[in-house]
Amino acid sequence: MKHLADLDFALKRAQRARRRQALIAAVALVFGLQLGAAVWRWQTLQDEHAALRARQQQMLGQGARSQTQALSAEQTKLAGSAQAMLSGLAVPWDSLLQAIEAARPPRVVVESITPHAADGLVSLSVSSPDFAQVATLVHNLAQQEPLFDVMLASEAWPDNGDVLRAVVTARWGSVP
Repeated sequence: MKHLADLDFALKRAQRARRRQALIAAVALVFGLQLGAAVWRWQTLQDEHAALRARQQQMLGQGARSQTQALSAEQTKLAGSAQAMLSGLAVPWDSLLQAIEAARPPRVVVESITPHAADGLVSLSVSSPDFAQVATLVHNLAQQEPLFDVMLASEAWPDNGDVLRAVVTARWGSVP
């Protein structure tokens, strides 16, 4: 049993080499095609980016030319009302609400807060069981950092007389 029969049913060495080379060539071809497609996509994206950049520059140029034109009276009025609306939205709500809540006595109910951003003024409609609580609110609001010029604008007892209604005004921001 020195030499056993060599039962090799596989392909011959030359055939295996050709198949290996064909497989490597096929993998290289697929890789090359994918790389080519990626490069083509990248170039297409670069062209689109350049076209969009040129369009953006064109739009900016048109915007600069349109800004040099004078506005009509109606457009000026609309721009003013839009600016007033934006100023109303620019109220520093967090600091304003925190200051009001910190100054509010327990028995005073703040019914509404009306900011007037153009003037830097805020009006508070409050209700309280007695005048002392409203006076405490006015005093406490005057002590809060973002508020100054705090005053009682009006107060009234309704016909049933159980709750005092008052309006307190204050300015917010930095002291002029």
